[in-house]
Amino acid sequence: MEMAAANHYFKVCNLCESSLCLNEDLHRKLQNVLPLFCQHLVDRCTDTGNGLELVLHASIKTTDELETWLQAYEESSKITLRVARTWPDAGQKLLYKKAFRCQHNTHAKGKKDTGCPVELLVTLKRTEFFRTCSAKAPRLSRSKDPHMPHFPMKVEIKGVHNHTVNTAAALRYRDVSESVVEKFRDLYCTGYSPAAAYQLHQYDLLEQHGAEYLRISGDRHFCPDKAWCYRLYYEIFNESYGTTELIFEEVRQRVEKLNSDLLSSVPTNEEKFLAVSQISGNFITVVCTPLMKRVHRLIKHSAELVFVDAGGNMDIRAYGTMYPYWLKVELLMQANFYGK
Repeated sequence: MEMAAANHYFKVCNLCESSLCLNEDLHRKLQNVLPLFCQHLVDRCTDTGNGLELVLHASIKTTDELETWLQAYEESSKITLRVARTWPDAGQKLLYKKAFRCQHNTHAKGKKDTGCPVELLVTLKRTEFFRTCSAKAPRLSRSKDPHMPHFPMKVEIKGVHNHTVNTAAALRYRDVSESVVEKFRDLYCTGYSPAAAYQLHQYDLLEQHGAEYLRISGDRHFCPDKAWCYRLYYEIFNESYGTTELIFEEVRQRVEKLNSDLLSSVPTNEEKFLAVSQISGNFITVVCTPLMKRVHRLIKHSAELVFVDAGGNMDIRAYGTMYPYWLKVELLMQANFYGK
């Protein structure tokens, strides 16, 4: 049954006189690698032992379908692709053409870079041409390519991976999946810190996969690293509230307005009631009420000995759905003969 179902999605191309013979082993490997939502005509297929070298045509006709195909291919093959070269896509014949490289072939030297020679070239030809000055139906392509118009997308996979593909050493560099990104965004918007969200996600993976947890946790596609969690956290914060400099400027303006309002109600007092400062990236706002000012004037030693009442995290969503600085309140008190 599985072999029959696979035959529906990929067949040997009989339009270009291919001499390829797909045995059961190649069928199984193609089924594990190729997306199974469109038909493929395989021109050439070589098993390199660490991947497949392929030339095929697919029944993909739009760029949206092509992007879905690429995403599904990365999911099934566990290979992450990066754009290497592009071509203009506004031509008369081509709708899309890009060359992709394996992510282990980087410009920056490091543990990730192995100089992997694998390259994937995707070409999508136009099947219809729209007339701009006419209300008639679009004209079909007149290309002499025997694969047109039913199989307009061509994929060429060249090279052999010089690194392992399905091991933790390679899977730790994969991109984080969209579903995991959305999950962390939702957790951050409900008040979770990066560390708490990371621990909760690991617990969910353990509960969901059980004995397979160790294998899944080594795949960054499903279990991101802590550094990624913090980067996403502050990326969302900057999108919602801007940089810390803008926030500090807004707080400073509000403090100045409150000071002017309070001084207008107490004209005999020229001292400020609030002050704000930024030290090592932390915002510090000091509030001194009229009663506190009276204590400072009448009890001289209040500036020498104080009691500190430090509160815990207050109002973790002080400025909306998410705020990265846990608000702490510390009350400084002076002892006198009436008691604290």
